[in-house]
Amino acid sequence: MLLPVVCLLFAWDAGRVAVVGKLFPAAWRAMVGTQAAEPAFIAIEKSQKTLCGPTRSGNAAYCVKDHSIYYDPEFLDHLRQTIGEYAPIVVLAHEWGHAIFARLPAARASGYAEERMADCLAGAITRTAIGTGLASKADLDVAEKTLMSVGEPHGKVPGSHPSWQTRRDAFRSGFQRGAEACTAVALEKLKQ
Repeated sequence: MLLPVVCLLFAWDAGRVAVVGKLFPAAWRAMVGTQAAEPAFIAIEKSQKTLCGPTRSGNAAYCVKDHSIYYDPEFLDHLRQTIGEYAPIVVLAHEWGHAIFARLPAARASGYAEERMADCLAGAITRTAIGTGLASKADLDVAEKTLMSVGEPHGKVPGSHPSWQTRRDAFRSGFQRGAEACTAVALEKLKQ
């Protein structure tokens, strides 16, 4: 059960994404500090050029070069309809995790370590959302189904994300212990 405003997310337009984005600033301040600007959310309809290269529809992605999260509203709405109300939030929280990772001093790791940190931070955000009544424990099932649906081997780009089990483990670590579980050292203990 999500906050009533979030439950109104029948389509993922820019205004609704901004409302959902209000779930994330606590994690941002805890990990990065209040001095850093939060990422922008930018809707895409078809494949679009960004400073980080092309971003395709049917996806969400963080671009470090312009500090923006690009998302396809139809993709998020499809996830909401097929998996559950919390699915788009997990996807956006994961991309928010990439934004946090990019601002950390030790953000030199790449590949699966960054993906595990983004999933861990999505778990930490979910912990905060449940702790403040913005989400319910039932949303954990939706989160795991979302990670399974967009992770390997189900992902569209082979090798772009670790297995869904690894993603689930990272998410659970963040959910169980909060953002402090999402350090590179803690994530290295998770299986690749």
